[in-house]
Formats: sequence, structure tokens, C-alpha cells
Amino acid sequence: MKPLDFLIIGAQKCATTALFEHLRKHPDIAMPLEKEVPFFTGDDCSPESWDLFAQNHFGSDQNHKLWGKASPQYMCDPQVPARIQKLMPGVKLVAILRDPIERTRSHFQMGQRRETETRDFAEAIAPLLAADSGQAGSSLPVPDHADGYESEADFYVAWSEYGRSLEGFNACFEPGQLLVLYTEELEAEPEATLDRLLEFIGLPTGFRPDT
Repeated sequence: MKPLDFLIIGAQKCATTALFEHLRKHPDIAMPLEKEVPFFTGDDCSPESWDLFAQNHFGSDQNHKLWGKASPQYMCDPQVPARIQKLMPGVKLVAILRDPIERTRSHFQMGQRRETETRDFAEAIAPLLAADSGQAGSSLPVPDHADGYESEADFYVAWSEYGRSLEGFNACFEPGQLLVLYTEELEAEPEATLDRLLEFIGLPTGFRPDT
């Protein structure tokens, strides 16, 4: 089965949904109907499992298109880079980042909306600012929310430490395989930012989705 051509790896709360919605409108791109359909966060990332996943989410009539996927959890899981590299060493990776304080606050507010967070912001963040808290948070299992929303409070700060999150990808892939975009760029210059992304994945610039 065909591998992915590109993969949006995150970060969470940094406009991965916007990129997903823009790209899935492109006539030469195939993406799953839903954004957060996990694969590389599971233990079984074998070729056989990918074939089954691809049949379910891409079908057999999309091989002429570029295949892409968006999963912001991938930047959060230190096991993911090696899993991707082993199965799809030539894939192009896209990270979109945001001011880390704003990302942390947005993550906290999402916890409030999900009713997994009852503290105020200062109370929730204070224990996470210890010197070793980021390292601890980056090694914890990523919640899969399979049985309802789980608290992500341990990750409010760790998932905003982009350098640490991207270390594994830099170790597993060539520099030219990773494009880093910024939420602020997408907001201020959406057309130019989308053109950079299209050029990176090998498509002509100029596509303008109705989104």
C-alpha cells in the first residue's frame, strides 16, 4: 500500500486543524475524513497494519494523489519519530508552532472546556515550572481519550517545549524533510504560508481553498 507523502505532526493548539482543512480541499491531495486518526501512536506500526489503515481511510482509488495526514499528538510522543522513519523514511514532515505561552494557555482552556481542569491558570502551571517537570512530562504516555476525555494537565508546559519535542524528528530525518511553520504567519499571511507548504510537499503554488 502507498505510504504517506506528508505528515503534519503538530504542535497541538497551533492551527493543525486549519492546515488540515485547507489541504483536504485540494484536488490532488487525499487525507482521512477526520483529522486526528491515530496510527503511529499505537504499538503496531507494521506494514500490514498500515495497509489495513490505508484501506480504511484512503481507499484504492486515491493512489494518483498525494497522501497526507494530520496528528498533533505526534510531536508529543518520543516513540513516534522512529516509528515513522522505519515505515516511511521518505515522508515530508510539517510542524506548525505558536508562541509557547499562548499554546500553553490554550491547552489549559481546552481542559476547562472538557471539564478535566478545575484550577485557575496560575495554580495549574506552578508545579510544571520546576526544572525537571518538562522532561518528566515529555516521557509520559500520551492520553488517547478512548474512554472519554482524560486530563492533559501534566503536558501544558512540556508540549510547548518545541525544541525537545522536535529532537527526535531531527535525529531520524534529514533537515530538508521538515518544514516549520508558525501560527502567527498563517494568520498574518495565509496565502504565502499555504504556498510555502504546497511547494514543500511538491505541488504548484496558488491553490486557494474556500476555507
